[in-house]
Amino acid sequence: MKEKIFIVLIAVLVVSSCKKDKEIVDSKTPLEIPTNYTSTNFIANSTQELNVAAQLGSLTTYMKKAQDVGYKSIKDSLVYFFSGSATPSLKDVTGTYYINLIESNWFDEIVASSQNTYDPLNAPTATTGGVYINRLLNAKAKENIQEIEKGLYTAALYNHFVSMSTGTITSSTIDKMLAIIGGNPSFPNSYTGNVASPDEYILKYVSRRDKNDGSGFYSNIKNGFLKLKAAVAAGDNYIAEQNEAVNTIRLNIEKGMAATTINYCYAALAKLSATSPTDAEKASAMHDLGEAEGFVHGLKAVPTNARMITNAQVDEVLNLLLAPSTDKGRMFMFITMPSVHLPQLSDVQTKLKAVYNFSATEMEDFKNNWVSIQGR
Repeated sequence: MKEKIFIVLIAVLVVSSCKKDKEIVDSKTPLEIPTNYTSTNFIANSTQELNVAAQLGSLTTYMKKAQDVGYKSIKDSLVYFFSGSATPSLKDVTGTYYINLIESNWFDEIVASSQNTYDPLNAPTATTGGVYINRLLNAKAKENIQEIEKGLYTAALYNHFVSMSTGTITSSTIDKMLAIIGGNPSFPNSYTGNVASPDEYILKYVSRRDKNDGSGFYSNIKNGFLKLKAAVAAGDNYIAEQNEAVNTIRLNIEKGMAATTINYCYAALAKLSATSPTDAEKASAMHDLGEAEGFVHGLKAVPTNARMITNAQVDEVLNLLLAPSTDKGRMFMFITMPSVHLPQLSDVQTKLKAVYNFSATEMEDFKNNWVSIQGR
């Protein structure tokens, strides 16, 4: 009899405890999400992140000097801008996978290609690259400058964002996270002189893919930041909401980069499928392909649990772009054998459409730079 009473008492306590837990959950105040991002110390909080992003700008400026055939790149200078100009350095926030490619392969190719002229028609036997019209290409017509610069948008800047978003997040952390992707509290959804504080780096390109109708990648990123601000301010009972906000931002950054790869494939395909494209159009198309490759390749340097695309899927895209990570690539074949290889650019788009479940309407929209079209 005593055992039965004891069991009944335990059952009552368990039910009572569960009821109290449910009451606590039910009584949690809904988040009050602001309509604007406010920060009184944005610049002070994000000084290091702004400096890291600026280092990428300085590295890019130096690399582009070699687009003048009269300029000879110096590897020590490339290394300095990547890893020695400040602390923390750009290298410090870059994924190891991309560091190895930059330091062991691509810097050397830039140095070897600089101060030479280049013709992609000679690429099958070329051992060094050079300047083609106004673009510095490696021996096989791949634009190292773009796979470094645009690749570091994700391999370094986004990689650093991910690192900050996986630990304890404070109000100042959120400022840092926004700064490292090129944003600011005004969220202008524009990178032009039409706004006081233009978007830069990642958000510059995400804004191009956003129709400014409140439902695009940029708007979703902004809403994610607003929710994150509210959840952090609300305290530890809102960790789930913090995680939801971070996941929203991550996914829309990644989709924005994938959509930009698709956009550049459209651009290159249009130029190279034209009747008798000029050398200038061909050089421009190789630049488009360099950007396309960089945006998607850099994702491979981001932790796998922080992205949707897998390493194998990135490699499939790189192979379709004739730019495998294991060698100098064969991008010249888009020029020398267009009927054979240009369809692969459509295959890249199809692959990314499947990975991110983009709709047919979205794929059409990705052809456009909406900031330019809308005059934002």
